[in-house]
Amino acid sequence: MRVIRQSPKDNDVLAVGLDNGEIKLWDISSNKEKETDFKYDKLSRVFDLIFSRDGRYLFSGHGNGLVKQWNLESDNNDALININNQENIESESNDITNNNSTNNIRNEEDSESESNDATNNITDKYRKVNFAVYALAINESIPNNPLVVIAGRYNKIEVWQPKKKRIYSLPYNYNKSRKSTEQTDTFEPVMGQQHYITSLTNFKDVLASADNQGYITLWDINKIRNCIDAFIDEESTEKDEKQDEKQDKNNNNDKSVFCNEAITEQWHDGHNKQPVRSVALTKNASYLASAGDDGKVMLWSLSEGKRKEKEKEGETVLDLPDTKFNTVDIKALNDKNGDYILITSGDDDYQVRIKRK
Repeated sequence: MRVIRQSPKDNDVLAVGLDNGEIKLWDISSNKEKETDFKYDKLSRVFDLIFSRDGRYLFSGHGNGLVKQWNLESDNNDALININNQENIESESNDITNNNSTNNIRNEEDSESESNDATNNITDKYRKVNFAVYALAINESIPNNPLVVIAGRYNKIEVWQPKKKRIYSLPYNYNKSRKSTEQTDTFEPVMGQQHYITSLTNFKDVLASADNQGYITLWDINKIRNCIDAFIDEESTEKDEKQDEKQDKNNNNDKSVFCNEAITEQWHDGHNKQPVRSVALTKNASYLASAGDDGKVMLWSLSEGKRKEKEKEGETVLDLPDTKFNTVDIKALNDKNGDYILITSGDDDYQVRIKRK
């Protein structure tokens, strides 16, 4: 089992992604699997799942670089809407990560095979990227125009705009983490196959990412949208619609967007510069929780998409040096005694801990 997500529409429904490529929907109220027909490829492991806000769609990220959109309210038996030649795509696509690796990213082998070009027939129901997908997030701040954020190996981060049938590459570098007194590189650092963005989380206009180099990065979703809009406006002045459509078909619609100002803050001293495996935001984007290989679960107070100035060191929720945390979640709640926060964490020893702050 790789990932479990709860439906925002029905709290009794869980989506489960398995190491063999299967996706299952589970009704925990009846303790039964829901009848759905998710076509899957046993060589395409499921690394992440994310629901749309209304629970109608489920997005899955796979080791072979595919990101699929599933319609959970489809009338037919196939949950995936109208994907042409999907079975052929599944059988011809190789897992970009090593099939013999263990269940944890930190133990995966270095080998990687490139996927075939059979996936170039892109519809608005799935996307193909050139890296193993480890993390997904979805932003629906603009109705009927969601952005699906895709991240993974080589520290790649891309934004899929299903409505436009396009995907945009965002620059990811470590310059934002430098102090003002330090020299800032003017070039992008080399990202190797051992570099991973391990986790994404998004609420309101804040996107947070974590990687296995120990960095936590905060992004401004509005600035990402503005960069994409500016790119589209600039492109439209250079090409007419027919030329643009033909070019998009030839180059798989993959565009690089220069959006350096999208990163609002970045740091990597919260987890002793060890891999950060998971990050989670509260719905009001006021708090961020993180967990990593150093045995720490951290709480960060945010304001306007950045750490609060007087609380940049964060608060240590758990400190267990012999433990490696692989997941964290956070909820801001209230009761008769006032507001409080619940932070849930899981580790490699299958222990689940809940802390109230």
